[in-house]
Amino acid sequence: MPATPTPPPTQAAALRDLHRVLLLVNSGGRLDDVLRAAAEGVRDVLGFGGVAVNLLSACGFFETVVAVGPGAEAVSGSRHRVEDVEAELETADRWGLLRFVPAGRYVLPDDAVVWRTDEPAIDEPDAWQPDDALYAPLCGADGHLLGVLGLDLPADGRRPGPEARAILEIYAVQIGLAVGQARERERLEERVRLSAAVRRLVSTASDSLELAEVLPACVPPLLEGFRAEKAWIRLFADDGGAWEAVNYPADLGRTMHHSAAEDQGWPALDEARAFASAWRVAGACWADRRTVVIDEHRTEGDDVVPATSRRRIVDWLRALGHAQFVMVPLGSARQCLGYVVLTRTGEAGAWTEAEEDAALDVARELGRVIGTARVRLREHEVLQRLERLDAHRTEVITTVVHELKNPLAAILGNLEMVRDDPAVTARAHQAIQASGERMLRLVQDMLTLARLRDPATVEHVPVDLTGVVLTVADQLVAQAERAGVDLDLSGALPGVRVLGDGEELEQLVLNLASNAIKFSDAGDSVRLQLVRESGPQGRAVLRVVDEGIGISPEDQEGLFTEFDRGTDPEARRRPGSGLGLAIAGRVAERHGGRIEVGSHPGRGSTFTVRLPPAG
Repeated sequence: MPATPTPPPTQAAALRDLHRVLLLVNSGGRLDDVLRAAAEGVRDVLGFGGVAVNLLSACGFFETVVAVGPGAEAVSGSRHRVEDVEAELETADRWGLLRFVPAGRYVLPDDAVVWRTDEPAIDEPDAWQPDDALYAPLCGADGHLLGVLGLDLPADGRRPGPEARAILEIYAVQIGLAVGQARERERLEERVRLSAAVRRLVSTASDSLELAEVLPACVPPLLEGFRAEKAWIRLFADDGGAWEAVNYPADLGRTMHHSAAEDQGWPALDEARAFASAWRVAGACWADRRTVVIDEHRTEGDDVVPATSRRRIVDWLRALGHAQFVMVPLGSARQCLGYVVLTRTGEAGAWTEAEEDAALDVARELGRVIGTARVRLREHEVLQRLERLDAHRTEVITTVVHELKNPLAAILGNLEMVRDDPAVTARAHQAIQASGERMLRLVQDMLTLARLRDPATVEHVPVDLTGVVLTVADQLVAQAERAGVDLDLSGALPGVRVLGDGEELEQLVLNLASNAIKFSDAGDSVRLQLVRESGPQGRAVLRVVDEGIGISPEDQEGLFTEFDRGTDPEARRRPGSGLGLAIAGRVAERHGGRIEVGSHPGRGSTFTVRLPPAG
């Protein structure tokens, strides 16, 4: 059926319309408004019923940003792969700047969204066929391809003649320049915005020395600056153990997984494996100074993130209701310190070159802040250790002076009594001897503790631990009788042997048993039990069980520290230097063993020693 003839396009009408478009461009109008005005001008002036402006996006697709004509809603927003469009243009006839693809050469995929018509072609030599396609490449001032103007459904049913082509070329040139100017303006505005966001983020991060405060403070400027919906941050642990890994939020792995997977039927997250993979990816990205960007259009694997992982992340994004995943490595110099993960919706648009540059600026600056915070943390910890050492040194000196002062005062006092009253000589000699022995024990304990600090390996020989326990019990009979405490050896099995130093092991048993007697009351019982665990490698197990005053959980923490006598007033009233358990603990460690404590205030204590067997 012949189409209704329309008046030929006039250059005057085209120039008037182009003038309107240029006014929009020069007034700084929105790019969408400029493109729509140009598309409507092509429709009205040249008579094409279907006009689509397709721009090259940062994702590597031609996206239809403006469509004018029947069914424009279906065409608008559609995407075409660059290689598909290039193949289509390659098959086209060249009409100056224009590219015409006659029916039969159409190479776009079958699912490509294009204009369709059921109207038959007119019966003319220059008739427009239903599968014809006309394109006008849109280039910037530098000649780079920025997009493609697609035209279809001419109102007169004819392929455009020379005059219409010339006018269309003018439109294409002006639209290309408008797009180039708008893109340049957008890039400049974006860089200014991102630069301000980076400064704001660095300023926020630098305001605090505590990483626990730095990370939450960084999230709002990250979300705002990079138009993100969610942000997760992980800092890696120090290889030397100086600090542990830090996450924000603290339950980062579970939060990222369950935020999208609760209703998806996904298996439970292997957090250790996920963090290990992220550590590898972040390290590779930091080495190359790049980010990882994943969305539904970027699922092809590379040497950093395989295709299976990318597809899984895309599924996770869909479940989350987001469109894009961005991992930004954090680092300083050659060391990757952690990473930031951002998720964005489709409204944020493609990840741009400016955002890539800004993200890497953030990575460097945050890495510097993190490094500085950790150096200060390390300095603070060193200062605290030095302060603790100084306090401990002062406490040791005070304790030693106190322990020596009392027996020295007793010695001097008794010497004065002997001088003034010879009749008390025998009693004074006994007091002097007791005080001297007390000082000697303190000195011997300090010398023993110093000797046990020697890292030299203990000379291991077979030792009859049962014999050691019996020997110690004989030494403590008098102390137990004076205290009214029953010493029970019924639980000490014969023939239990270990490898070690006999003298040191005797000191260990003696210190534990004498402590048990000292902190028990008259009528209480102290049991020395010795058994061997089952199996060829079963350890020797010594238990010293008392019914005494017990030890609070707080005091158990420093039980094996030199000169520690706890905080219980009742325990501090009983004589002692606080070195016995420190020596016992040191001996156990030197013999490859350990001491465990079970105790409750008022209900006694149990000290359990496990030592390697002699075979």
